[in-house]
Amino acid sequence: MMIMLTLAFIVIIFFYLRMSKKLIYKSKNPALHEYIIYHSDKMDYDILLHSIQFKTDTLFSAYVKQKQMIQSFKYDANRYDYINNILGSYNYKLEKCSKCHYIEN
Repeated sequence: MMIMLTLAFIVIIFFYLRMSKKLIYKSKNPALHEYIIYHSDKMDYDILLHSIQFKTDTLFSAYVKQKQMIQSFKYDANRYDYINNILGSYNYKLEKCSKCHYIEN
């Protein structure tokens, strides 16, 4: 009986660990599901709004829907104002978006 309980416990832990990697963060906050279109290098990208992170004065990174990964983009002052105005209209704190998205450098 003790062996069966130990085996069952090990199986439960194994499946818990395996399934925890597949969990997807779901929230009712609309900012976590909002995409904006960003034009860069003669191509339009759908970027996830809450994933935008400003790295330098001319570079930001964001999750790209088409590539399903976080990518870096160059921007100028006009684009910064555009993105910053959109971000300002939502009530959430910008954080490094690595909890639920695949990051590739």
